[in-house]
Amino acid sequence: MKLKHLFVLAAAAAVTLAACKKEDSKSYIFRVSPSEVQFEAAGGSEPLYVVTTGSWTVSGASLFSLDRTSGKGPGTVVVTAAKATADDPVEETLVFTCGDKTAKVTVRQKGALSPEDAISVDPTSLAFEEEEGSKEVTVTATGEYTASSEVDWISTAINGNKTTVTVAQNSGTERTSTITFTCGSKTATVTVTQAKAGPVTKIKTAQDFLAFLDQFKQYPDGTVVEFACDVDFAGVTGIPYADFPASLTLDGKGFAIKNWVNAGVPMFKTNNGTLQNIVIDGSCTITYNISLGSKTQFGILCAQNVGLIKGCTNKAGMNLGDFTVSATTHYGFFTGINRNAVEDCVNEGNLVITTLTGPASGQFRFGFFVGSLAENASTKTLKTANCVNKGSITVTKADNKNANFGGIVGYYDSKEDAEVTGCVNEGNLSVSATVETTALNVGGIAGNLLGGMISSCSNLGSVSSAYAAGGIAGAMLKGSKISEYKTLEGCEVHAEVSGEGSASGLVFGTSTKDVKFTLGSEAAPIKVSGKVNGTAVTADNMISFLHGSGVSAGAGSNIFAQYEAKK
Repeated sequence: MKLKHLFVLAAAAAVTLAACKKEDSKSYIFRVSPSEVQFEAAGGSEPLYVVTTGSWTVSGASLFSLDRTSGKGPGTVVVTAAKATADDPVEETLVFTCGDKTAKVTVRQKGALSPEDAISVDPTSLAFEEEEGSKEVTVTATGEYTASSEVDWISTAINGNKTTVTVAQNSGTERTSTITFTCGSKTATVTVTQAKAGPVTKIKTAQDFLAFLDQFKQYPDGTVVEFACDVDFAGVTGIPYADFPASLTLDGKGFAIKNWVNAGVPMFKTNNGTLQNIVIDGSCTITYNISLGSKTQFGILCAQNVGLIKGCTNKAGMNLGDFTVSATTHYGFFTGINRNAVEDCVNEGNLVITTLTGPASGQFRFGFFVGSLAENASTKTLKTANCVNKGSITVTKADNKNANFGGIVGYYDSKEDAEVTGCVNEGNLSVSATVETTALNVGGIAGNLLGGMISSCSNLGSVSSAYAAGGIAGAMLKGSKISEYKTLEGCEVHAEVSGEGSASGLVFGTSTKDVKFTLGSEAAPIKVSGKVNGTAVTADNMISFLHGSGVSAGAGSNIFAQYEAKK
């Protein structure tokens, strides 16, 4: 009986031992951290943390001492390094074992001759203007380093021994902070100072633009303020309708103003400076509702231009619906009145009017670039040059009896030295009326030409009027500024023109009785093709369709023209 009992106990012990071994090899959690320890040459102690539920041992320590070499369950092993006696760095690997699992820890110590951690920076201070900007710091360190700042307006980028420091644009008072460079236990700092916000020179937001309008007096002469990106004008109100100074330039850099709901207030009242490369996006909505004394003037950029408008683009259209004119109105997508220069601009927006009404004295003058072109005694240059219109005019009823519409300029009354040159109209212009009128003039380049020069211009869009229609000018009514017309050299018309039979022609529609003109020249004749009131113009019948049949030319008048089919 006793022998049998002993056999049972032995069998039970064997089962239990087998179960422990199985648990040792597969079930125990076993982890040691950290996996690396670095000592300075001066020596020191660092703990290693063992996480397990089993028994473990550690071996491999010959250069460093351990406070224990075995244990069961979680525990701590303290590694101690004496002061280095060897000149060179030393390293060894400790091996922790638990069952069939192992974990390794690498222990290093700098040699007696190893350099201590060290780091220096050059320069130790950086000064920035209020604009966003970047500068470099040179870092000398004995090892890898980091750079950190506690403020969100400073950012850093490390590239080898160079760190680029970037600051955001400052919109407030002067500000100062530091960047901390760290290598091991050593640090170095760079002080960063940014100047307080001055007048805006880079426009990134609508708020920047409004601030710019409020800061004109703070800019030195010759300042150029630039758009830095497309700017969303959604919700912008309260544009002050101020004059733009002669000493400033606003450069859009080809970026667009978007989502602007313009309630009839031009960007500027009078432009005395330079507006260039500004783009009005098609997402903008433009309306009209502003009176200046007894006359009305409107342009998206300015009511009146006495400076330079150059390289600008408009993509926004306007639908005026039922529109009443109570006084002489000068309207252009760029400027209402031009007294200096509009150059190299492009229009892609359309004008739509359902009904245009008003008394005979309520004259409406519209051109996509310039409503009216009129000289200014102090202006040396009076020019509209190299502009291209791709927009259309659609007026369903023009019942105010007195209106001028042009693809480039609506009303042109100036001296001979004024000029519209190098311009192209590609848009179709159509103005209808339900009342009889003899003062409705529509021209591919100018609605009503009373003086000045038109040269090297082309009209490729159809022109339709309830009265006077011309491929270049709707009417050439003698003004007070000149005694004889000498104009239209190098111009071309390749279009369909339709209007009152006596007041429609490929070059111009009507004119003052007996006015003297020389249109084109032998060296630069007007080139024409197209149709007039449905009749195709040919080389044989061309002379009959250059102007309206009601034109009574003054003695000595001449038109130099030649038929040339549209290319």
